[in-house]
Amino acid sequence: MINTIDLDDLRDVDLNLIPVFLALLAERSTIRAAERLGVGQPAISASLARLRAIYGDPLFVRVPRGMEPTARALQLGAALHPALVTIRQSLVPAESFDPSTAKFTLRIGMPDNHEHFVVPKLLARLQREAPNVRLAVRPTSGATAGQLLDSEDIDLACGRIDKIGAWQRREELFQIQYLCLYDNRLTPLPDPLTLDAFLSEPHLLVSPKGDFAGVVDDQLSRMGKQRRVIFVTTNFSTLPVVLKQVRGVATLPAPSARKFAADYGLSTAEPPVTLSPYHTALAWLAKHDENPAHRWAREFLKATLATLTEADHPGGAMPGPRARGGPRKPPKPRHPGRSAKR
Repeated sequence: MINTIDLDDLRDVDLNLIPVFLALLAERSTIRAAERLGVGQPAISASLARLRAIYGDPLFVRVPRGMEPTARALQLGAALHPALVTIRQSLVPAESFDPSTAKFTLRIGMPDNHEHFVVPKLLARLQREAPNVRLAVRPTSGATAGQLLDSEDIDLACGRIDKIGAWQRREELFQIQYLCLYDNRLTPLPDPLTLDAFLSEPHLLVSPKGDFAGVVDDQLSRMGKQRRVIFVTTNFSTLPVVLKQVRGVATLPAPSARKFAADYGLSTAEPPVTLSPYHTALAWLAKHDENPAHRWAREFLKATLATLTEADHPGGAMPGPRARGGPRKPPKPRHPGRSAKR
């Protein structure tokens, strides 16, 4: 890798300017940047002048409440921050890590449609392999995962994460399809499910913002069709409870639909509209790339997902129609009395 770098390009560059730039980007003030770095304000101002000359850009402009970065400064910050973190980590001696004796709290952010089928297996493996590691799960969405990572309220984010910052990492794990979920007693539907039958039923929807429209409605709109949504919630786990008592259909990620069908005696069907799958991904801060505990946690989570059985496996490892489908008829409970109480 080093052979691809022309070291002559760096010979006349003062790399001490990089921490000054990042401090200014974080603090938006020469006074606060000076305090953060433990130097005088004139030194910060002089460094900023040199940075402006090097990049041919103002980088920061004065506003009533401090200094606002230019578009060029934001672009530079996204590129320089992970590089500085990598340099700093290279100066720290490598730590040994033994999960059987490690003691810490693993904080994972994920939506509740992942939590109910991932956490039981994850927690069971932790008890066996890392008994002193505690697990904390916080609800996240694609819109909040990055923010919670940046504030370090979570160590890892798992779910639908389409956009990340340059200082973050993202690894795709598996592909998610959709299934319809319903109670065959209250909502008898044909096999296969037709569009007319689908549109004739009331619908339940999960929406982070409480909107009465989602990916199904977007596709129906392209077809000149419309469904009747009677209930919106932010929690996937509410759907099977409602469907056991109310006539209706919910279209949700296939792993959740299969799990709810098995646990609550519900039925699943292929949606009669074409819905594009999405990817579940793992995301974290780039500065944790080489952290032994963090690296173990990432691999542990990925390995746990890989051990899920075919019945509740999240999509991508099962190509073809079986990946999207599930049992159309409710499974027969082993203990009728217990099932009746659900």
